[in-house]
Amino acid sequence: MLWALVASAAFFAGVSFYITKKNPRDKRTASIPVYGEITGNYAFTAQDGRTIQTGSMLGQTWLVNFFFTSCHGPCPLMTSQIASIMAKFPELKALSLTTDPETDTVDVLKAYAQKFKADPNRWSMARGDEKTLQQFGQDVLKLPVGETPDAHSARVVLIDKKGQIRGWYDSQEPGFVEKLIGDTRLIEY
Repeated sequence: MLWALVASAAFFAGVSFYITKKNPRDKRTASIPVYGEITGNYAFTAQDGRTIQTGSMLGQTWLVNFFFTSCHGPCPLMTSQIASIMAKFPELKALSLTTDPETDTVDVLKAYAQKFKADPNRWSMARGDEKTLQQFGQDVLKLPVGETPDAHSARVVLIDKKGQIRGWYDSQEPGFVEKLIGDTRLIEY
């Protein structure tokens, strides 16, 4: 009788352990909050002339940021940081949106992308009209996009495969790259 009681307790403890440990990824990804989601379908023109639609982000993990090619401030550093993160995740995609579409033509974006070895199949450096940039940036991503090129955020947005915003990462903060790599691993793998 004691043996049956011990065996039953062991069985139920094992089942309980299996149920709670069955998918540890769910617990880890839950530790990264969901702040919103990509809504609407905004269209931008990439460095190779293709149209990129935000609706195509579903099913893939993305980094999104704002920059402009003639920037002498945080943009070149942020772009090189994104390049280093992209190198670690072969399935990761990125969308870098210029805040100076008048200057940053498709040809200018293409040259800038080549400077950072951006694979156009994975990393779109794109332009759009001012209204679309502001709507997508401010209303969807909750990032400031001003009326002048330099009035943009130096943050990078992490978007998961469900189109959910998982965080904003300040490219000017120490440890930015490591934090973004760690969080990308949690939601990607």
